[in-house]
Amino acid sequence: SIRSLFPDVEAAHITAIITHEFRGIDLHKLDSRYRDKDLDVFISADGSIERRNKGAKDYKSFDALYQPLITYFAILSAHIPNQRTIPFVFFQFLIHLQKITKEYEWTVVLEYTMIFFNRRRMEMLEGGDYSRWGIPDASLMAEYVYAHRKAAVRTNNTPKASGSNTNMRVPSVCRNWNEGKCTGTGKCPSGRSHVCSSCGKSEH
Repeated sequence: SIRSLFPDVEAAHITAIITHEFRGIDLHKLDSRYRDKDLDVFISADGSIERRNKGAKDYKSFDALYQPLITYFAILSAHIPNQRTIPFVFFQFLIHLQKITKEYEWTVVLEYTMIFFNRRRMEMLEGGDYSRWGIPDASLMAEYVYAHRKAAVRTNNTPKASGSNTNMRVPSVCRNWNEGKCTGTGKCPSGRSHVCSSCGKSEH
């Protein structure tokens, strides 16, 4: 039975997954690191009291979300073992998620993932369609993700473009000193350099 394949997942969660009632926001329930955390109690927009596991807030990276997603996909794949293409589209989604995580800010990628997840869930529920898991949602990407590309990280070893350092100033040459007219004996009163304007040397 599926229950024996996933002994660490509650039977109610397995049932919710295979009947497509399991929501994206509930993925933390499949992760032993977060599922036993205390509940947050808050008032929803319609005035009702809701309780949400604090673990749902802990998905601060792709790695944190990856494990429960794998469990979710594994349960669905075990439920329909005769359809070989279904695990394939799940892996396509994971590759897509990993790719956009590298390019865009995680907060918007997570939001995109949750909306994407719930849209695919409704397609599986209403029409038994799993195929769109393997297709990036261009409209969602445009609405939530594309405007939030990660800033390029500059390392200390990255060479700077020539001429881009504006902090280096070349001292100006004292024209009066070159013409023998500067009143400063050791130091130019104008702060200019007492060097030859032709060769750059001061020994003349």
